[in-house]
Amino acid sequence: MPAIEISGCTFTGFRYVKKDILDNNGKLKTNADPKGNLAEAIQIDVSHTGWTSAYRADDTPCKDIYIHDNIFYDYPAAIGNHHSLDEHHHNNIRITNNKISGTTSQNSGIKLFGADDSIVTGNV
Repeated sequence: MPAIEISGCTFTGFRYVKKDILDNNGKLKTNADPKGNLAEAIQIDVSHTGWTSAYRADDTPCKDIYIHDNIFYDYPAAIGNHHSLDEHHHNNIRITNNKISGTTSQNSGIKLFGADDSIVTGNV
């Protein structure tokens, strides 16, 4: 049984971050990404100090996630991550039977690395 399951959803209409976003204290919260190179509809990543200020950084990887039978359209990437941290790999990530079109990011519609015992199959 997965801890998190995402199924039967439609993800469409990505909006690019055209300028840096600051918090109420003037600190950088989100970097500008006008071309959408760093954007996924679903992000799977390790929360590590210095990589972002958007969440608590405690080196927690993702585990037991099942993403299946969704539709992704008009996003830079459908599903992916940006980082891999030694000794903190994601585990048991299953990405199956998703329909993906209109991606604009380099590489592919699905970018997953630093993941053990994981499956990516049947996605078109």
